[in-house]
Amino acid sequence: MFDWAKLQAEHREWLAREFPVQPVDVPHAGLVEEAGELLHCALAYRRAEIWGSDPRYPPVKLRADTVDAVGDCCIYCVSYCNSAGIAFSPAEPSLCSTPLRTCMQLVRIAASCEGRSLVRLYSGALQGAACQLGVDFESAVASTWGRVARRRRDRPPKPTKVCLCGSSRFAESHVAALREETLAGRIVLPMGGFGHREPGFDMDGPVKRMLDELHLRKIDEADEILVVDDGGYVGESTRREIAYAEASGKRVRYRSKELCE
Repeated sequence: MFDWAKLQAEHREWLAREFPVQPVDVPHAGLVEEAGELLHCALAYRRAEIWGSDPRYPPVKLRADTVDAVGDCCIYCVSYCNSAGIAFSPAEPSLCSTPLRTCMQLVRIAASCEGRSLVRLYSGALQGAACQLGVDFESAVASTWGRVARRRRDRPPKPTKVCLCGSSRFAESHVAALREETLAGRIVLPMGGFGHREPGFDMDGPVKRMLDELHLRKIDEADEILVVDDGGYVGESTRREIAYAEASGKRVRYRSKELCE
């Protein structure tokens, strides 16, 4: 059986060290924010049921995001309890007719309730949503707490991840950009090859389509993209990648502009 009292005690110690005297409105806002993240996942699943899978939300990533959202929601609930002086113990699962409706209810609870009622209703709806979405609630919470407990405010921020995009004909510029970005302290996700220069490389068939899809997954992992656009050239494939990055809220930089600055 999961030891919720132990988790809350560990979180209380962590909170006192990292964020002393936390006002209750901070974790309360976090409950709303993380409920929104879980709602976003439930909406992606619902859309997939109706219209089929969306390449922006590959199943493996969507599953990981859902597990993370469930864990984050619960840890914020524990944080709220520690700020409000409430003992945390999750209520029995409660659920609506669909995961999407349960997550909508979770958001409403987070935004409209306070105190013990908030904790009871929120934790119940959260467990209900986890059950409907096929997430093991306790495992998700344990995984998230293991990650959160290692955080330190005095640690340097994680390096920015940048994905290089642009025509493979600019091989030398891609290599130069890889070096420049690395020396700037960024994690670089480069292209896997330069098909225009490699004999026997299939630039039109299934290998090219697979590589295009793989590059979108790299964009998913990145914080931003850098377009290698010698002479301002942006081809059709690169335009699709730029549109995909912008739709995903990623920052888009252009190497040609940066070289002129």
